[in-house]
Amino acid sequence: MSRSVCRGAGAEAGAALLTVLLLLVLLGALAAAVTIATRTETLIAANFRQSRETFHVAEAAAALAGHELAGLADWTSVVSGAVPSTFVDGASSGSRLLPGGDSATLCCGSGSLTADVQQRA
Repeated sequence: MSRSVCRGAGAEAGAALLTVLLLLVLLGALAAAVTIATRTETLIAANFRQSRETFHVAEAAAALAGHELAGLADWTSVVSGAVPSTFVDGASSGSRLLPGGDSATLCCGSGSLTADVQQRA
């Protein structure tokens, strides 16, 4: 039997395997970078949405307070605390029933809104 041998083939043995492995590593790194970038963009968008919601709620509260104060001739009773706002729905602690039927704990405990804010800070 005759064997045909390519000259110089010994120096290139395994080069294709090495090239494919290198490309797989590069593609894996690219996939990881895209995943991290996508996750970061999602977090940025959620943070932006929450900041806009907070801004609009604060702006509405300021408009409500301005509207209520505009109807008063003397603000002394408001400053002293004798006249409460019409927006007050109870003490600043405890639980509130939300329109959807869920409840929210306002202050001072695990699972409360203030604990959530303090945890994020």
